[in-house]
Amino acid sequence: MMRFRKSVWCMAALIGAAILAAPNQAQAGFNLQVYDDGVLASSGFVPLIPGVSWSISAVTTNFTMGGTATIQIAGNGQLRVSYDDTLTKTTAGTHTLTLVATDTGYMLPVGTPVLLSSSGGGSYVGQTGGTLIGKTLGFLDPGNNEFGQVTVNGDGSVSPNAQSTPLSSTGTVNGTGGTVSLVYTPGTATSLVSSTVPFSLSNASFFTFSGAIGDSANISNSVATAPTPAPAGLVLAFTGLPMLGLRGWWKRRRQAV
Repeated sequence: MMRFRKSVWCMAALIGAAILAAPNQAQAGFNLQVYDDGVLASSGFVPLIPGVSWSISAVTTNFTMGGTATIQIAGNGQLRVSYDDTLTKTTAGTHTLTLVATDTGYMLPVGTPVLLSSSGGGSYVGQTGGTLIGKTLGFLDPGNNEFGQVTVNGDGSVSPNAQSTPLSSTGTVNGTGGTVSLVYTPGTATSLVSSTVPFSLSNASFFTFSGAIGDSANISNSVATAPTPAPAGLVLAFTGLPMLGLRGWWKRRRQAV
């Protein structure tokens, strides 16, 4: 989960992003891109624990960012990329910070299509008159490329495509001087996408802040994959097969008698 200071902490919320996937991740290539108003900004990554955590820093035209990113693999095979970063807005006006986290080498689930889902949450602390708009979506790239399928537009937004989930958005969240929960709609966005193994997953989140310096937000976003669920009718059909077999056995038994 990410903490930002100054409006624009923005997005820096670095997505408190979490990238989740099914079991057996090759964990080959975590990377992160930071965009300031649609322009790719330089960023630095220094391994703290190889393959587990990184120190992240970036200085852009309108923001400064610093903190850590950590990968955790749960016993159920989920991969989580969590952030603890502070983003500070250094100029006046309205600006958008875009964060794209990616990881390659996923080996499960196999088959195609797969169910891709994304979700977001968090909170916003903004002064009266300040606003925040947060949006997030997930991508699966069958080509296993870093940032595969993701295109950041000139205004810092990211558009969905055939290999992504739909956008989830907080809408305009108004600052009240206190803490306001960030509620994304839809709460969980899902889509069936094409897949081959290995594949890569990416989470793109972009936040537009407008307001006084000192506004802040805590952000958490995630992407997950799952096998395509079997159609309900097919499940029911298979459920009835044992009964059909039992009926046939009973009929043959009666005839034999």
